[in-house]
Amino acid sequence: MSLSRRRPIPRYRRHDAALIQALVIATLLIGSANVLAGLARW
Repeated sequence: MSLSRRRPIPRYRRHDAALIQALVIATLLIGSANVLAGLARW
């Protein structure tokens, strides 16, 4: 309990995890879109 009072780090960690997940999803979507565009060019 005292640790949570001293350092509210878990909150920032949660936000970082959410941002990382969003970045990963965005990169996957962009990558898949690029692959589909490349296949469409063929």
